[in-house]
Amino acid sequence: MVGQVLLVLVIVMVQTYTTEASSCNTKSNTTCSTCVRDFDCYWCVESKFCGDRPTIKPSSKECDGKWFSYSQCTVNGNLLLIIVPIVLVVVLFLTVCCIYCCCCRQCCRERRQRKWAKEDTRKEARKNDRSAKHEARAEEMKIKHDNIRKKYGLFKDDQYERFDAS
Repeated sequence: MVGQVLLVLVIVMVQTYTTEASSCNTKSNTTCSTCVRDFDCYWCVESKFCGDRPTIKPSSKECDGKWFSYSQCTVNGNLLLIIVPIVLVVVLFLTVCCIYCCCCRQCCRERRQRKWAKEDTRKEARKNDRSAKHEARAEEMKIKHDNIRKKYGLFKDDQYERFDAS
């Protein structure tokens, strides 16, 4: 029973497809808009032939000049075959550029900032080491100068006050 139903459905689909395919040929010697209204048909301008649309473009036997398809009669089919891939490539390129600018560039920027932060901490550590060494040397020099002042009696003690002659 199920097999008979499937067989009937297949036969109906095949008959529908053959009638739709032959419907393009019946629209010959009409207008372009009438022909290409059906997406499966193409219109040849020179021969006013409406035929089944091939995968890419009609052969030179079927149509040697301008042909229209894809539910429109304004842009030549040969021109569409050139323009559509170019537009798709440009859109794809712009999409990739936007993704790079938004995602990858941000990752690179963060990586650089981390690298610069590491470098800044290293420089800050070296600066702190140099200032600590400088303070240690200044302290040593102060001790040395104080010892010399003690030796020669030049050490400043605040035991004496200035004598004013008033």
